[in-house]
Amino acid sequence: MSDAPSLRTSQLVALGAGALKRKATFRVYPKKFTVAVDGSRLGFRAVKLAAWLMDEGTRDKVTCVCLTKDITRQEALSLCKEAEDMLKEAGVPRQCIAPCQVIDIPTDSTIAANLAKAASGSILVMGSGGKRLQSEWDRDHVKAKAASGSVANACMNDCAAPVILAKPVGVPSLDGPKFYEKRQHGDPMTIVLPVDGSQMSQKSFDMAARLVKPGDVVKVLHVSNSDKQMLRPNGEANAMLGETALVQYYKGECAKASSRFQAAFEFCQTPIQSSSISTTILKFEDAIQADMIIMASNEMAKDSATGAGTLGSVASTVAKKTFAHMLIAKSFAK
Repeated sequence: MSDAPSLRTSQLVALGAGALKRKATFRVYPKKFTVAVDGSRLGFRAVKLAAWLMDEGTRDKVTCVCLTKDITRQEALSLCKEAEDMLKEAGVPRQCIAPCQVIDIPTDSTIAANLAKAASGSILVMGSGGKRLQSEWDRDHVKAKAASGSVANACMNDCAAPVILAKPVGVPSLDGPKFYEKRQHGDPMTIVLPVDGSQMSQKSFDMAARLVKPGDVVKVLHVSNSDKQMLRPNGEANAMLGETALVQYYKGECAKASSRFQAAFEFCQTPIQSSSISTTILKFEDAIQADMIIMASNEMAKDSATGAGTLGSVASTVAKKTFAHMLIAKSFAK
């Protein structure tokens, strides 16, 4: 998703939203959460967040991994065991806790590369920053609670699996020892899901459907803009050309998902603010105090003149500035 207004979405939708066709009904698959434990408070919060998102009914599992970066293997194993004990004490069934892993980092490798490898085929959950960010949090709560560290940024960009960044604020129930019990008894969360006319937006929608539980609220957000350069045959400017198809598609998807999962999928539309899609998303998220944002990893409305990296500029900006937990949906999401 480019951070500036783009015609690409409206052009796609004007042609009938060719990418937006569901081939099958929603299916829910077992999920595995690989959690990076580094001894920081945010690392342990990531462990809690993984348990919050898992579903016993689909036989989800969570496994803790710790890298021997500046610590011994025994110290790494102790951190993993501490995380596992926290899960057990919270009430997570033992069959949902997969054996932990201690990973030695080769001298020619990076933390992000090893975490990406460990998370293959699963969902990587990690703190948005390690002990450095924890120190910043102790000094300045407002600034640090939205930040993300260099390892988190590298994982968002390079990891083939979906990546969830745990922030200090989202899902307040995580601050208490009975967080898992509260979730099992219906404590809800609110998710913001920005969409456009791309297939990756549809995959992000499907990822949200894999994570919700009854009572959750998913705000499916379309940031719209007037396409002044798209003209009718008689030369009259046609604002919002083609967006009707996108709106109809996601309203239909929201209705089906709400019925299937007993969660409130609500389609929302807002005009772009300050010529910035990321700013618009962040203002919307802040206004409703969302617990999580789910976005696609790539440029959803790619600027062909400049190209795009693995992680889109909008997703990158939102991840670094949001107070909510952030999920970067990758292409394997079903």
